[in-house]
Amino acid sequence: MRVNILADVAYFLNAVMPEMTPAQWGEFQKVANKRKLLSDVFVTPAFSEQLTLDEAQALRGEIARDLAYRDKNPAMPFARLLGSLNQLGLKTKYQCLSLRLYGKPRPGQVILKVGKTRFVPRIFPEAKTTKELLYVTLSAALMDGSLGRLKTCRFCSKWMVGKNSGKKFCSILCKDNFNNQRRIDSGYYENRRKLIRKRGKLAARRRW
Repeated sequence: MRVNILADVAYFLNAVMPEMTPAQWGEFQKVANKRKLLSDVFVTPAFSEQLTLDEAQALRGEIARDLAYRDKNPAMPFARLLGSLNQLGLKTKYQCLSLRLYGKPRPGQVILKVGKTRFVPRIFPEAKTTKELLYVTLSAALMDGSLGRLKTCRFCSKWMVGKNSGKKFCSILCKDNFNNQRRIDSGYYENRRKLIRKRGKLAARRRW
């Protein structure tokens, strides 16, 4: 799965917060449809304009809980997500795309060659609603191993998608703030100030 498509899920999770107003939801819908949110050759249709703000907030909460379960239950990290996907009861759709449209193949990806053209066969759930669209995107990321890139920033809790699963912060500022807070909590700065004062007193005694 291309990272920018998974980033659209993060965009939805970050935008549709409990405090979102109807006016903000209207603007979000305009932006989402203009940038063709979640639009991909594997995932259709376009973002639904029929979803209400209350429905969007409920959906956002559901997806966030499914993803948060991953970090709280390392023995069965994807149980909630799999449960939600199975409850949707989506029909299976088959597809065979030319490698030119598919992009860079994954390691071990099956490639079919017909004449001079190479094709990639795919099997995936067919999405017809906004909820299905978001969950199919997550299922595709789960199947190709890129779901680990979607996580929350350790400082501000904003959803983000990194180039790999090792990314911990959404920005350098959040990384610096996290490290500074950790040093404050551990007493690092207080101990450093005491050490500087102690050294200053020792230096003053030596001068006398």
